[in-house]
Amino acid sequence: MSKPYLKKLSRLGYQFWVPKNFQQDKPNKDLIFYLLDKKTLFLAPVKELHDYPRFLDSIRKILRLTKKEVVQIDKEEALLMQYDLVIDFSQQGLFKASKTIKFDSIGLLSKNKELKQDFYTELIN
Repeated sequence: MSKPYLKKLSRLGYQFWVPKNFQQDKPNKDLIFYLLDKKTLFLAPVKELHDYPRFLDSIRKILRLTKKEVVQIDKEEALLMQYDLVIDFSQQGLFKASKTIKFDSIGLLSKNKELKQDFYTELIN
């Protein structure tokens, strides 16, 4: 229901328990970018990494990287480089890479055993 239509109905006497917050319709597009060992890009929404804080460490351990080899970068810097691997949880598809792994969300990946196995095999190959 549009905002003007909602106001019109309210003026006519209709009452609504909780008016819909129109800002909630827009998904959170705040992304965070990590460069892993100067050749792999990891990007995901900030909210998802906050909900699954150990996920990036798990990827780091799978790739046998130290904490010093994982560096946070900004989007402009990420767009300039070409990568061997891009791990994309944002569905952006803007990055140049030899291989790209895309998933809808970290939550869906963590709940599905088959997807986790596929993800692991893609990472180590």
